[in-house]
Amino acid sequence: MPVFGMIVEIWGYRPMWYVLAILYVVALVVVLRYAGMSTSSQATAQPAVDY
Repeated sequence: MPVFGMIVEIWGYRPMWYVLAILYVVALVVVLRYAGMSTSSQATAQPAVDY
């Protein structure tokens, strides 16, 4: 949060929104990448059931 305030004081609001948008896109890519990895590894692992 202090970084965003510093950006606003130095350059204004527009660059702060660009930085925030870039951070959201990076976080979305990371989440989607790791969410895809966890579901693919869980789908292949089947528990052994003995009847």
